[in-house]
Amino acid sequence: MENLNPLDQIKDNQHSLVGEEALILSKVLQQGHPVLPGFVINTSIFSQFIENIGNSSSLLADFPYSSFHVDVDNSRSLQILAHNIYQEIIAASLPDPWTANLIVAAQQFNSVSLILRPSIYYRGKKQITKLFKQINCGCNKESLSLAVKQIWAELFSARCLFYCQRSGIELEKIKLAILVQPNFDAIASGTVEISQKELIIKATIGKIIAIIKGEVLPDLYENSLRTI
Repeated sequence: MENLNPLDQIKDNQHSLVGEEALILSKVLQQGHPVLPGFVINTSIFSQFIENIGNSSSLLADFPYSSFHVDVDNSRSLQILAHNIYQEIIAASLPDPWTANLIVAAQQFNSVSLILRPSIYYRGKKQITKLFKQINCGCNKESLSLAVKQIWAELFSARCLFYCQRSGIELEKIKLAILVQPNFDAIASGTVEISQKELIIKATIGKIIAIIKGEVLPDLYENSLRTI
């Protein structure tokens, strides 16, 4: 499927298709470092999906060709709008050829569960990755399709709409790809955050889902990049 990009084959000129996170991880993998296999549901699939459901009565009828405005000062209206868009996205069906190819690609991992992470391409200076959640799902058509749509719907969540409007971020300029990887059992797992000044590692025993759900307090390691 041309809209799926294997993690080990991503090129620099595909940045806008696969997002920042997937591009960086691909570079690490191609340099010979240990990284779980994966593929990216690139940004063109999301664009096609929105166009398919964007009929005249849709809340997303003009997206992404015009700015998406919402009164974020009215919290009740904001929550209702976000909920209605979520329901609209979840209710829409992914085309059968898409889901068939997604399952074929995912089943190559030989894992009963998958982890889906948003991979964002945005040329502004604001950090928006943390507005999106990662999702675990089963390696089957129903679970995978739902998880994909849930991540897409995150772009229109109340917190994302509020933050973007307050920060002057044009929602239509955010390109959203999804990194899909197997969710194998793990001895230890964690996250890495890199800034210009430091490297922060949060780690725990077992799968990372325990950190995400707040079930454990991870071990924290902080290093100045000047000393690495």
